[in-house]
Amino acid sequence: MKNYDIDIMQKFLTEPPELEFIFPGGGLPGTVNLLTSPGGTGKSILALQMSMGICCPDSDLLGLTANQFGKVLYLGLEDPPSVLHQRLHAVGKHLLPSARRGVDAGLKLKGLMGSGFDIMKPEWRRYVVDCCDDKTSLVVIDTLSRIHILDENSNGQMAQLLTYLEGIAVETNTAILVLHHSSKSMTVHGRGDEQQAARGASSLVDNARWQAYMSGMTKEEAKFFGVSEKRRGFYVRFGVSKINYGTPFAERWYERHDAGILLPAKLTEQRKAGMHNAI
Repeated sequence: MKNYDIDIMQKFLTEPPELEFIFPGGGLPGTVNLLTSPGGTGKSILALQMSMGICCPDSDLLGLTANQFGKVLYLGLEDPPSVLHQRLHAVGKHLLPSARRGVDAGLKLKGLMGSGFDIMKPEWRRYVVDCCDDKTSLVVIDTLSRIHILDENSNGQMAQLLTYLEGIAVETNTAILVLHHSSKSMTVHGRGDEQQAARGASSLVDNARWQAYMSGMTKEEAKFFGVSEKRRGFYVRFGVSKINYGTPFAERWYERHDAGILLPAKLTEQRKAGMHNAI
């Protein structure tokens, strides 16, 4: 059996290396991380754009500068190839040829919709591991509900799933980012930016080491920024609700463009009371 002992005295006397965060305060190798939002908010395109920025810094359209760069494996289980094509083409319009080549070399995008993917089956675990190499930094899973047939409301089964994903992260020396839907009731009550907004068992949040959220602009926020009701649906708020190892991250606003791609929003406060501040 593998020796799991940690040499305490050696750790006392040795300067530790800096933590290798991939995205703000999260994405350490060997960890599982969550990105939650209601359906249709844009978490898939955000995760795809984040992946591109990790592969190639010149392709970072979000302004989420990665601390560590490397290859990314993106498992797209929710969208058909035609939609993935639209998104890639729309993002590509904003990139220089050199950045396109960097993304092409570093991003491995798998269109697995309808494949019968089940991460709990040994053959699919082996598939994911074999898709990674020693330069792969991140594995994105889009989305959680598409990779298993377990009971999402069972703390025991979801803890088992997260532990299983951690095992893959450790074996491949990557971080895993899992996209997941938020609870409808939490969203309706304006609490989609809280840790417990994630749908299903609380063990999902408890076992993840980092959790980010996306939330659509509310009517109150639209008034605060002087955004018309017609344009309100074009804006989403991104932030981090759980950071186990890093420093706090200030939330920011993005605006939807062609094919749903996200670019930093330019918003101006209209009044000074009781609302979120955009960056």
